[in-house]
Amino acid sequence: MNEEKVKQVVGILENPETRMILKKIIADHDEVREDLIGTAQTPDIKESAEKLVQRFVGTNIEGLYDLGFATIHGLIRSGAGSNAQNIFILEGLVERMDSNLEEFRDNDPDALHNLAVTCSKLNRPDLELRLLKRGEELWPENIEILADQLQIYYGQQENIEKATKVWERLNELGHSQYFWRYWVFGAILHAKYLRKPDIAQALLLDGITKVPGEDKFQIYRVLPTIFVETNRTPDTEVVEEHLLEGLEMGIKHAHLLAIALAKQEQRKAGVHTDQVRTDHLGKALDWLAVAEAVYKPDQQHPLEEIYKERISVHMGRKDYVEAIHYITAIMKGNVENKKDDTLKQQLMLACNFIGRPQIYDEVMNETKQQPSSTS
Repeated sequence: MNEEKVKQVVGILENPETRMILKKIIADHDEVREDLIGTAQTPDIKESAEKLVQRFVGTNIEGLYDLGFATIHGLIRSGAGSNAQNIFILEGLVERMDSNLEEFRDNDPDALHNLAVTCSKLNRPDLELRLLKRGEELWPENIEILADQLQIYYGQQENIEKATKVWERLNELGHSQYFWRYWVFGAILHAKYLRKPDIAQALLLDGITKVPGEDKFQIYRVLPTIFVETNRTPDTEVVEEHLLEGLEMGIKHAHLLAIALAKQEQRKAGVHTDQVRTDHLGKALDWLAVAEAVYKPDQQHPLEEIYKERISVHMGRKDYVEAIHYITAIMKGNVENKKDDTLKQQLMLACNFIGRPQIYDEVMNETKQQPSSTS
């Protein structure tokens, strides 16, 4: 993208009617996003960022930094600015911390953690790590800041040596045990990178007893991954026992635990044939019914996730009519699902299996009438 095109893009950012369109373009095309990120220091981006800050905070960018991490995060989270503008603001923040760290000591470390997460979402792990390292200088015993670094080192940089050193540092701090990230990130480090599944499993089981309140959910959530997916000899009974425990506690996002139990049954079905296989798939449907019963509105995990799992199970049971009903329902409820290649293939196969291929065209063309009877 040449400089003239960049100027045009920046101009579009100031138009509310076209801003959402541009955000979608940026999200869908890596090249455009990278070009915008690369021009974050141009006068155009700087000027538009200054206007953004003045409009929403009533000060300039340098004055914004005086207001602290929470205000900066609030501005970015508002969605008012473009990725390039937000990156420009965050780069300026890190540079100011580099030059005068002490002025930020009275800030909230949780707000710095939130800004680090924002850097990650903006695909800038370099900024994220710089921010976290400065945060560690301010609050050397903050578990969240250290745990975030641990995740970057093993996940994005695959620097296991540095990850191990951060893990050792976390273990030196007596209060690590009350933070779910300590247990979860530590378990992932040991299971996937250090190849020590026994230690990983022990960490999670210990973490369930130590982490307070609804944060326990984060540990329950990774149980299937650590006990099954990264283990050559998975202990599915332990996973089921603890997932049931979390479900009975009425823990936050309980429907995800029920979905995990359904997937456990699907895994069991995969190693059996005939009636035993059918029984496990039937149990999977039972768990998905539980998931639907305990579901509460959740933007990150819409209800249709449960139905997509149902569709896979029905396809496995050769219940093609049921699969078609669910696919039709979620496609009518959200037209974006018509772009889902997996759903499209499942719908086509199911229609062909029952000898009614025309149903596929009816659903995909969004006819006003209901699809032809599948009976």
